Amino acid sequence: MGMELAAFAERLRAAGDGAADRWTACSVWAGALVLRHTYLHPVSWEYARQTGGESEAVVVVAALTAAALHQAAERTGVLHALHLPRAAAMLADAPTAVSTIAQTPPAPPSLQILQDILDGLPHDLADGDTETRAEILYVLGLAHQVLTADQEAGPALDQQMPELARAMAMSAHLTDEAPGTGPYAEAMPLRLHDALVRADEQMTDKHGATARPGEAARESDRLLRAAALADRWLLAWGPENQPAERVHLAEASAMALVRHDRAHRLAAADADPGEDLSPRMYVRRQYAIRAALRPGRRP
Repeated sequence: MGMELAAFAERLRAAGDGAADRWTACSVWAGALVLRHTYLHPVSWEYARQTGGESEAVVVVAALTAAALHQAAERTGVLHALHLPRAAAMLADAPTAVSTIAQTPPAPPSLQILQDILDGLPHDLADGDTETRAEILYVLGLAHQVLTADQEAGPALDQQMPELARAMAMSAHLTDEAPGTGPYAEAMPLRLHDALVRADEQMTDKHGATARPGEAARESDRLLRAAALADRWLLAWGPENQPAERVHLAEASAMALVRHDRAHRLAAADADPGEDLSPRMYVRRQYAIRAALRPGRRP
């Protein structure tokens, strides 16, 4: 993993430092910062996910982050050495963010989508309805968090490169088509697993989790898919510097499955939830058992 992260860090630095213009460099690093934040702080993005607007929110937050980086970079000679708190100050509140956007030079034609977003935000904030303004304030808050969170390594952008590289490596894991490995050897690729869990969440939001006795096994499968995804995510991340929110999510999801199976006596005979298994080990055992019981059908 160390060599992989070093390669991603070098790729990230080269993409920024080798950019023909400051806007392109800032957009590259903004994308990495936002990606890292979505991975480390999923709770902050929960509203966007629940409303189906996570992808759009990511793009808007990246545009705001790039604009803040661009303006902060005006005051430093070396882009990758710029201090993130200085950029965060550019988005401290809505009036400051609007002023930052107004003062930022136009983006090049290759970043027209970014420019369109920045052009529309002040107008929507001033003239939009209550819901539109609330959504803009939400993404402004996210952009400010992106620039203020996770600075244990130091406040300068170049000090963040190793952890930004880890996020890029994780993104590669989440988008490739490789099947599961280890305790999830029978699992689908992570990308498809994530899509399936999102579909489950939408159905639950629409219809609610059923309490009918005949549906208990189906609900157990749904809980297993969610818990297994959270567990697989951490396995793909690796044992070092695991995001605390992701660890909590994996443990809480696993415990929800254990409690459900215990309440409905659904556990397979050789993997009773009362057995001395940690909740996450129970998830792995159940995934393997159910995969074996349903050849050709993943849980």
